[in-house]
Amino acid sequence: MTWTGRLRRALRRLLDDLRSVQNVEAYAISALAAGVTIFTIVGPPKPELVGTVTLACLAFLVFSTAGQRATRHTAGIAEALRDRDSYGTFEQLLEGATELWMYAPSGVNVLRRHAGDIKRWLAAGGKARVVLHDPAATTYSLATQLDNNSNFGTDLSASLDSLDKLATSGRLEYKLLPLNPGFSLLVVNPRQRSGRLIVEFHGFQDESISDRMHVEIRRPESTHWFEYWAGRFEAIWAVARSPHGGHDAEDIAPDPSRGDP
Repeated sequence: MTWTGRLRRALRRLLDDLRSVQNVEAYAISALAAGVTIFTIVGPPKPELVGTVTLACLAFLVFSTAGQRATRHTAGIAEALRDRDSYGTFEQLLEGATELWMYAPSGVNVLRRHAGDIKRWLAAGGKARVVLHDPAATTYSLATQLDNNSNFGTDLSASLDSLDKLATSGRLEYKLLPLNPGFSLLVVNPRQRSGRLIVEFHGFQDESISDRMHVEIRRPESTHWFEYWAGRFEAIWAVARSPHGGHDAEDIAPDPSRGDP
């Protein structure tokens, strides 16, 4: 990695930390130390200034140590890795959303249960891009891998019927992917600062879809990883095929009245 790349990565990490109020004491101490160094170079600093800076550095270090100990007791990997039931309802995910991206093998848990909610959301100005598994590709491996309490072929067919109806709104596009990347992905407001996404990792023959491990990332919490996973959807969209053949439709035009980007 070049020095410019290292600098960009360091600046991105700094901005992420400041937005999420992490490692602030380390940056504050570094700034204080740099200030004392500059004063020393320009002219001998007053003893009371050196004493004040030293006490401030010690206070920050004590505060940081206490905070880290408290965090170890109250937070851990269980806070980051959750199940589907931790994220509320799909209607709640749509609240305040203007754009939605989704990849799922069949998407049946969204498209069968919430087709009406999505239809109303699209009618209100929302727009969506959805990718499902390509029924023209083999489905045996997927049917074997995914949770064993459903019929994958039947679920996929039902979801494609729902998408065909929703696509008549002109606000939803969908494509088909002939392979399974091993995760499902839901991205809300991908181009906005309020963006959030949920990555769902596919297990192997889970008893229920709710057993799968989920990770939620909000753009303000980690711009780097949010953009990474949003980029995975864009990569999926780029290689997926149109369900009707021929040339892919152009991206849906933004709705200026809603302030879409």
